[in-house]
Amino acid sequence: MTLEEFTGLLKRQWRLIAATVLVGAFAAIALGLVAGRTYRATTNLVLTPSANAAAEAGARSSVLISSSGMATYAHLATSVDVAAAVVAELGLAESPSDLSRRLAASVPANSYLIDLSATADTADEAARIANTAARHAAAKVGALFTEGPSGFVLAVATKADPATVVAPSVLRLVPIGVLIGLMVGIGLAIAREILDHRIRDDDDLRRSLGIEPLARVDLSGAGDHDRSMFDTRGWDEATLESVRRLRTTLRMRRDAPRTILVAGVSGGEGASPVAALLARVSAASGAKTLLVECDLRAPTVNARLGLTGRLGLSDFLSGRAALGDILIDASAKVSSPTRRPTWPGEQPDSCVLGVVAAGSASRQPGELLGGTRLREFLETVAPFYDTVIFDGAAVLRYADSVAVSTVVEATVLVAAVGRTPRRDIDRAITQLDAVGADVAGVVLASTGPRGRGSAPVGGGAAAGVEGQS
Repeated sequence: MTLEEFTGLLKRQWRLIAATVLVGAFAAIALGLVAGRTYRATTNLVLTPSANAAAEAGARSSVLISSSGMATYAHLATSVDVAAAVVAELGLAESPSDLSRRLAASVPANSYLIDLSATADTADEAARIANTAARHAAAKVGALFTEGPSGFVLAVATKADPATVVAPSVLRLVPIGVLIGLMVGIGLAIAREILDHRIRDDDDLRRSLGIEPLARVDLSGAGDHDRSMFDTRGWDEATLESVRRLRTTLRMRRDAPRTILVAGVSGGEGASPVAALLARVSAASGAKTLLVECDLRAPTVNARLGLTGRLGLSDFLSGRAALGDILIDASAKVSSPTRRPTWPGEQPDSCVLGVVAAGSASRQPGELLGGTRLREFLETVAPFYDTVIFDGAAVLRYADSVAVSTVVEATVLVAAVGRTPRRDIDRAITQLDAVGADVAGVVLASTGPRGRGSAPVGGGAAAGVEGQS
């Protein structure tokens, strides 16, 4: 993982990391409050020689004052025997073995000192235990010296002072808790990134699938307002600009496709809003544009345009309607779909926007879209329009869009950021490649502030803003 990738991971998973840091901090505070304070008092023992120590100890002198000898004395100072003597003298309500675990002894480097410490719940008790243990430790070691002449004495050098006792506080635990929380959070973030197979951003699409995204369209609030099918009012300018960029990217291709299929990968990605906005932007630029709703399983155009019983694509494909019966001039007002008023700020007849709804329900939509009549339909309308956009069903959900992709010049897939798995995008492209479809690329649809795990964007081609495929 590169530094740039790690930085991106932190940006995407900052909420998780922040949560674990807070949990670590609160856990440290709770631990400090529940455990209470533990006080430590320390006293010093010193090994001192007598005037004739060398004569009395003889050859054993060097051994008695060696580092191993000092380590032995320190071990004896915390022995169960010393602890038992302290318990008996102070009348403590604990066993000698338990007390010995609260005693600690160490030998500073290059010295004849032993630092003997004791811990307790109060400062005074810690000091009393340390001082008492020091006396009994000196006696214990002194008894060994008197068994054979040594000339050395282990004496108490300093006594523990309750005023100088160190008292661990919650403030010492909080930084530790924060550090542990941070490490756990980063670990969980990395694990989540590895286990999360959903597409996250443009770089993820490039890195994981080797695909350059055509555009990233923000569909935030696509289902929050009942907008007209192609009304761009209320859309963020950045969204409209991204759709314009998508149109420009398609036009700049070497073949400059005029017939385009826009379809979602597995459903709920917001392909229909992208298709409708692409049609609206194309028409607003002066190009005669036709939007064809070819999701015959979930038609919504007629409902959005306020029409009932209107014939559509399925009726034409099944031979129940002629072309003139299914074309809707969407440049007109919804209430008068046969008139052609001008758009605000545009010259008369400078914008032509046609729509073909899905039509009557069909039991076998896949068969209709896979037949020769769809190609005949396209060959008939193509000469009259600069751009024909098909709003199709999700590629992985039904075979409908796979069939339509064989008659158009380019197919645009729409994937939802934070929702569509990478493997689904790869499977959809594989299915389209298998029938010889020209996959122009992938559009990443984002739900913005609602982010990962938000509800699917709209339903149906008519939404222009609220639909999905």
